[in-house]
Amino acid sequence: MGQNEGQFGALTGSALIFNTVVGMGIWALPKMIYEAGTVAAYSILIFCGFISFVVASFINELQGAANAVKKTNLSKSPKKVLKEDEVNLITPDDEEPDRIDQATIYSVTERFELTSAVKLILGDWPAKINNILIILSLQVAVCAYIVTFAETFRNLYCRPLTCQSDNFTEEMDDSAKVMCGETEYTEKFIYTMAVIIILAVTAPFCAMGVGNNTSVQMLGTIFRWITIILVLIISIARVGDSDAKFSSSPTNWVRMPLMFGMANSAFGCHEALPSLLFPIKQKRNNVKILAVTFLLIGLLFMLLTTTALTAFDGPDIADLYLLNFQNDCDLVKSSFVRMILTFYPIIPAVTNFIIFHVVCQRNLEVMLPLPKALSKSSLVYQKIFLMTLSSITPLIISLTITNVGLIFSVGGAFTTIFSSFFFPTLMVMRSRSMLADVPVKNPLASPMQISLIPDPHPDPNEVEIVVGSLDEDLAQVRIYKRTADNQLKKEYIHELDSPITDIGWIQHNAMLTAQANGKRKMWRVIDSYNNRMSEIYEWEAATSRIAALSVFGYASIGQDAFVTATESGNICIFSPNDKTPLRTYKDECAVKTCEALSTGQILAGNEFGQAKIFDPRANTVDPVLILDVGEPAIAVLSIAQHPGRTHLILGGCSDGNLTLWDVRKGTDEPLVVARHEGAILDTKFHPHHSIAMTAGSDSKILLQNGQWEPEQIQQAEARDMSAENTLEAINSISMQGDHWAAGGDDAMLISDIFR
Repeated sequence: MGQNEGQFGALTGSALIFNTVVGMGIWALPKMIYEAGTVAAYSILIFCGFISFVVASFINELQGAANAVKKTNLSKSPKKVLKEDEVNLITPDDEEPDRIDQATIYSVTERFELTSAVKLILGDWPAKINNILIILSLQVAVCAYIVTFAETFRNLYCRPLTCQSDNFTEEMDDSAKVMCGETEYTEKFIYTMAVIIILAVTAPFCAMGVGNNTSVQMLGTIFRWITIILVLIISIARVGDSDAKFSSSPTNWVRMPLMFGMANSAFGCHEALPSLLFPIKQKRNNVKILAVTFLLIGLLFMLLTTTALTAFDGPDIADLYLLNFQNDCDLVKSSFVRMILTFYPIIPAVTNFIIFHVVCQRNLEVMLPLPKALSKSSLVYQKIFLMTLSSITPLIISLTITNVGLIFSVGGAFTTIFSSFFFPTLMVMRSRSMLADVPVKNPLASPMQISLIPDPHPDPNEVEIVVGSLDEDLAQVRIYKRTADNQLKKEYIHELDSPITDIGWIQHNAMLTAQANGKRKMWRVIDSYNNRMSEIYEWEAATSRIAALSVFGYASIGQDAFVTATESGNICIFSPNDKTPLRTYKDECAVKTCEALSTGQILAGNEFGQAKIFDPRANTVDPVLILDVGEPAIAVLSIAQHPGRTHLILGGCSDGNLTLWDVRKGTDEPLVVARHEGAILDTKFHPHHSIAMTAGSDSKILLQNGQWEPEQIQQAEARDMSAENTLEAINSISMQGDHWAAGGDDAMLISDIFR
């Protein structure tokens, strides 16, 4: 379904969820509550209703989380992530569509069914286990609908609508060989024939997969609500009689597991929830919709079961409550109404049987290693095989167990609880851990935020630092952790074939590296202690040493991309989808640094004291603007763009001076400020604040304050952030949040927080 296809409002969404939950299980509740013990059974019903709402809110959260996991390449099927989505969170007006879903990384642009979400978040083996459990759950449902149809058919055929005093709603006794009315057949035989009839009549529909017809479902919904309203009116009217008394029962611990399973089945709709939640326009209200809907469902269950246990004696309640109205003329005088109430289970039993049977076939087709059908005959044989496999187990069980309440109970207790409750809960906890570093809150997050998985970053003062070595004899990437007590702890080492010259991040867990031998690679950086880095892509290698690498923001050019510059003067743009450059530019001399600008342009600094701007959108490979230091003997070694005032460009030069250009003024003379006593090897602006840091060959680390007006910057003093006893050059620097880190030529790593 497309993002805008069939969108509906909160009321429609609530109604569809309500109709999906309130199925045949509601009619099996009264008897199970009486048999399990009323006080304990009602407590279990309320508890399971609450747990079902919690899991439903988890599934709603998973829709945003699964989209974020896929966009941020945390799964095994990487997709692009919108960098601007990490910072833009727009609150919509009530009259507008839900712009939250279009403005954050959690935008629900793709619907994730539970099966696909398990594979995405938990992996292949949990997905296989979940598929088996879902198939078992579907088989339970198929079996329950067969029994419902056959039992109702048997009652209508063998037990005519008479006003006998006997109540013919007891469970069928096979040993008694009860005859079917005045016929020569037993009720067991008629029941068996009904099982065969539903399998035979629905076979063409199951083969074509046409069960999910909107008109049929609408007709079934209307008939369902007519039946529920009639039952409530009749039962409440009987409760008004002076002789009516609530049938309480003591706790039966043997029936507790079955009551628990029945309650799970009664509130079950979790496999279908993604399809129901996806088209809702105002998705930020989904949790409220779920809360109100499950509350109303719980109240309906309480009302219907309470009136049933008051209108009838507990032992007389049928396993399908509707059968109590078949021959009770004192309670229901109209034979037409009694016919409707007795006949009703046939319609949802048939339509839901087809739907669940088709879904079961599809899951079996995915799970089983079936050969590809190359001809029409092989396709037919494969379809017959899947239909037979989907039917054989329910057929055997339905001929053995005729108590639909027992089937729902066992299914809810031993299969549905895992596929509908356990796996969604586990996925939410895992996805919260996977997305812990994303700075934007999931707008679809469940109000239940207790995590069963330890937070990977329990202390905000603990950060990880990725370091690339420039040493020819020790080509490595190392990961360090800066602990809360300001200690650097080495976490991981990855050996390489050539020194690292620059590092960039195209996703929050996808790292780019440029190497001295010209290689450009992308790595996935994960939380595993054994294998923190894994190579996932390598581009065409350069013929000379790569001097610099810079990543474009997604908004600047409309796709994930990065730029590299080499000492031979080549400037190349790459994307994750092509190993060859998207575009190549050539400078006349060695390029020492480059910066992917927020405007989508490229700024490259060379050894002749020039900063050249190239525009990928222009129909030329020549620079569109050349900024000059003024002295050709001074090289531009590092460049940074102001995060807010993007027209300001700060360059670090080989003579120790900072050069400030205003691209709005074109080639006007730049502002030059003396800072270091040696070459400025790296210059960085903070991504969110108007401060910059510079690192130089004089072993100094300087913090440049936020005054960037021409008349102010020359008077402002730089703050020395250097570490004691540092003798060698500081060649790189990085800032994120309140933390900063710098690396030196003497293998020194310096890290601290802004104070």
